[in-house]
Amino acid sequence: MARKRLLECSFLIPIRRDRNLSDGGAHARKAWKWLHSRLLDFGGGTRDLELKEGWYADPRHGQTGDGSVT
Repeated sequence: MARKRLLECSFLIPIRRDRNLSDGGAHARKAWKWLHSRLLDFGGGTRDLELKEGWYADPRHGQTGDGSVT
């Protein structure tokens, strides 16, 4: 029997909240546990433990937001 084709989905989640929209603090452990349980409901997942640096232009206030890890 042929195996069902799977669709791969990737997404990045900043380890800290946005400094422009929030306080820039780390996400609560409860939020990470919630995400993990939702991925288990979905059927599994993988994660990369290497930190990445990123940024974006926030059109609401014209400032650059970042995915700073510091």
